[in-house]
Amino acid sequence: MSTMDRKTRTKERRYFPRVNYRATAELVSRTGRWPVQIVDLSFNGALVASPYNHQFGSDEDLTLYVFINSGDQIKMRGRLAHTKGKYLGIECKPSNVDNSTLLRRLLNEQTQKFRKS
Repeated sequence: MSTMDRKTRTKERRYFPRVNYRATAELVSRTGRWPVQIVDLSFNGALVASPYNHQFGSDEDLTLYVFINSGDQIKMRGRLAHTKGKYLGIECKPSNVDNSTLLRRLLNEQTQKFRKS
């Protein structure tokens, strides 16, 4: 399969587009808590950068706390989807309606900023 075919297939599988967004966050598992940096974010997941060598199982529950500029935080629960070097792809969803609302508002704001630039 060509590189272009893989890129197209990946795009087609994504129902919720990812938005470039830089923020500090905290990743929590049953074995500890680690500071991470958000690279991009969507309603169903996040790509984070971490200097730590994580050894999460594919079925291990993870919680991601995204700290946003308003002083609020968005709590998302999920699991590790993939790793590549210092990057972790986390498949996760907001933990409740309030977190869903905050995330949707944040993603809309970031999308509007991108369209204006």
